[in-house]
Amino acid sequence: PRQVCSDLCAARGRGQPASRSVHGTITNQPLGSDRARIRASRNSKRFRTRMEAFLDACAPCAHAAKDGGVKKTKKKNDASNPLCLYGLGEDKKAGPVWGDAKGLSEALGPDPAGRARDAKPAGLRNLGATCYLGSLVQVLFHNVAFREKLYAARSAGDGPDVVNALREIFADLEFGNRRSCEVDVLTDLLGLEVAAQQDPQEFGKLFVARIEEAATTDGGENFVSELFRGSQRYVTTCCECQTRSQRAADFDELEVAIAGRANVQECVAAHLRAERLEGDNQYLCETCGRKVDADRQLVVDRAPPVLSVQLLRYVYDRVTWEKKKLRDGVETDATIYVDENGERVPYDLVSTILHRGESAHGGHYVARCLDWRRDEWFQFDDDAVSATATPAPPRRSDDADKKTKKPNKSTESYMLAYVRREWFQARG
Repeated sequence: PRQVCSDLCAARGRGQPASRSVHGTITNQPLGSDRARIRASRNSKRFRTRMEAFLDACAPCAHAAKDGGVKKTKKKNDASNPLCLYGLGEDKKAGPVWGDAKGLSEALGPDPAGRARDAKPAGLRNLGATCYLGSLVQVLFHNVAFREKLYAARSAGDGPDVVNALREIFADLEFGNRRSCEVDVLTDLLGLEVAAQQDPQEFGKLFVARIEEAATTDGGENFVSELFRGSQRYVTTCCECQTRSQRAADFDELEVAIAGRANVQECVAAHLRAERLEGDNQYLCETCGRKVDADRQLVVDRAPPVLSVQLLRYVYDRVTWEKKKLRDGVETDATIYVDENGERVPYDLVSTILHRGESAHGGHYVARCLDWRRDEWFQFDDDAVSATATPAPPRRSDDADKKTKKPNKSTESYMLAYVRREWFQARG
C-alpha cells in the first residue's frame, strides 16, 4: 500500500498516473493493456483533473506532493478517507496482517500437518461414547478376508446402506492420509446416539446382521455367513435307555462362561463338555415316558474360518437383580483348539476387544488387532494407536520348569476373534 501511494505521488510530478493503480485501487486489466491506456490518456486534461482530485483527497499523498517528494510523507494512514491504503496492515502495535496474530494458532487449532498419518495404522475418532463402535469397526477392518469381501460386495438396495457406509470408512482407514478417521457416516445412517454407550457384543450381532442383509457377492452368496457362521448339534442322551435325540443349529459365536476357568482354552472346552441334566432339570425321555437324568452336549459339526469367542463377563446378580461385571482373570491364549467331529482344529488369535472399567453399565472399550499384512499387533484406543506385545503361545507340559513367557491374564478381555490356522495359511 505504501508503494502504491508513492507511485501516485511520483506520477503527479511527471504529469501521469502510476501504471499499476489509481489511488491504491488495482486495475482488473492486464499490465500491458493498462500501460497502453495510460500512454494514450497521458495528455488528457480530464484525466489529470481526476488525478489531482484523488491526490488532494489523500492527506499523506497531498503532503508529499507539496514537499516535492515521497521521503517526507506522513507515517500514518488517513482514517477519514476510505480510499487511502497508505501503510495499511503495517502497524506493529496493532499487529501486521501478515504477521503472527495473537491467539490465531489457538483459534485455528493444531497444524494439519501434525495429523498426517505415520507408519502406524489409523485410528477412529470417538464422537462421545462411540468407543464400542470404533473397536468393532477396527476388528472387522483388520480381518483382511472380510475387508476384501466387503469391497467386492454388491449392495442389495439402491440408496445409502450399511455396506457402502462401512466401505467408505474402510477405504479411509486403508488409503487415507490422516491419523484418525471418522465414523459419523455410520452413526448418522444407523441413528445412533453418540453420547450413549452400547455393549459391543449385543450391538455387533445387530450390526453384522444388517451387513448380511445388505451385502451379496457376485456369485449370489453371502460372505458374512461364509466367514463367521458354523454349524452345531445339541445331542441329548438318556441315562436310562441311552436313546439319543439331536437338534441342529447354526452359530455365529461361542458364548463361554469364565467363572473358575484359567484360560480361554478351558472356557471353550467346558462349553463343549457334556452337561448332566438332573434334579429339577431332568429330561423328559419319550422312550422311557418319564423324566430321567440325561447328558446334553454341544457338538460342533463345522467350525467357521473366523471363530468369535464371547467371554461372559456380564452376568445378572441374583441378589440385586442387576447386571454386573465379573473381574475374573483369564489368560488370553494365542492358540486354542476346537473339537470338530472328534478332530482338534487349531485356531490362532487375531483380535481382542477389552472393557476397561468396574461397571457393566459404563467404562471404555479398546481393540487390539493383528495387522495381517505386517504381522504386527497394534492397540486402538479411539484415535490413539500404539504397538502392543504379541500374545504369548500356549505353554506345553514339558515347559513347566523352564522360564517361558506366560500368556497374559486379563480381567478386561471381553470379545476375541480366532482364525482357523489352515484357512489362514492357505491365504498366504
